[in-house]
Amino acid sequence: MKYLLPFFASVFFSFQLAAQTEDLPSETDSSVFLGSPDRFPSIGDCSSDSLKEAQSCFQKHVLRHVKENFNFSEVARKRNIHGKIYVNFVIEKDASLSNVKVVYSTLGWFKFSKKSRKAKAEMRAEAVRVVKLLEFNSPAYINGKPVRSRFTLPINLKLE
Repeated sequence: MKYLLPFFASVFFSFQLAAQTEDLPSETDSSVFLGSPDRFPSIGDCSSDSLKEAQSCFQKHVLRHVKENFNFSEVARKRNIHGKIYVNFVIEKDASLSNVKVVYSTLGWFKFSKKSRKAKAEMRAEAVRVVKLLEFNSPAYINGKPVRSRFTLPINLKLE
């Protein structure tokens, strides 16, 4: 019997820090790439002074959250839909999430039936749902000031 296993072959977060000259609505993308933050966004019990340790802890928490909360739909199981979904999200200055959206997916690109299209749409919606459940303790900081940070989370999905 097959079982559900969301796995993450290439654990890689694309990280951009957004600095804004004025407070704009979060839907407006006026960000400038600045490089590494002084302090990485914190989630769960991650609270390290080391940037590298904080980033590693952040990634582990996010990946564990996705593994525990992602649910394959029954149609996706029957159709053996698998592939990769890239989800973009922004951690705001108040540590809330915004702009959560799928930017690209390679789910069963060779399956074109109506049921397969529906299953792929459900999988993309599930990826967004799971990311929206994330709760962050604090945002990233540069020069002691909170900044918006954009992430791209690749999620590899496969039934085994």
